[in-house]
Amino acid sequence: MNQAASWALQNWFRLAITVVAVGSLAVVTHHLIFLEERANRREIEAQQRAAADREHEMRAYAAKRRNDCYDIYSRERVRSSNTDSEDYDQDSDVCTVFYRSDEPRAANLSCKRLRQDSTLVHSSTPYATRILVECAGNLFHVDF
Repeated sequence: MNQAASWALQNWFRLAITVVAVGSLAVVTHHLIFLEERANRREIEAQQRAAADREHEMRAYAAKRRNDCYDIYSRERVRSSNTDSEDYDQDSDVCTVFYRSDEPRAANLSCKRLRQDSTLVHSSTPYATRILVECAGNLFHVDF
């Protein structure tokens, strides 16, 4: 028998302990390094699922509110012949129904004053735009 084989036979227990120790060290190192990464990945996935669920709920709510707004518009159209259109603003959660004004445009003094107000005419805010469009179209609105 050669010298290496006889050394292995005499020290088989030490070799087995060394193999087990190295294997255990590899497993522990793997868990220490990748366990935290796996937990972080699970947390990110849970946050993404929660965000997707919230987005789905918001879309479902907005769709329901749009349908409600159309129902309000339909009821108002039956009730009033001057009903023009409807609009649902998702950001403010407001349904707006527009009506045609029976008052002639020339007599509508508030619109004349608004058109003369240069700060409003040159403003680009949604509120100013809505007011000017309503005046130009001889409309008024009611929020629901």
